[in-house]
Amino acid sequence: MMEFLSNPEKARLPSMIIVAIHNTNRTLDFTPTAFPRIGGKAARTGGATNFLQFIKQELVLFQFNG
Repeated sequence: MMEFLSNPEKARLPSMIIVAIHNTNRTLDFTPTAFPRIGGKAARTGGATNFLQFIKQELVLFQFNG
């Protein structure tokens, strides 16, 4: 599918790198604010800033420099 869409003759999408990040705790990684409880359960939240920092400062640099 990606080869078809990025075919230079069709020019539908530019060349790109697709990266998958294994995520073990979406609630932690996608919430910007820490909440002590969600649905009555203790929750690990508020890690969005760290997750975004990892993407910007480590993952992207690794992709281009690795």
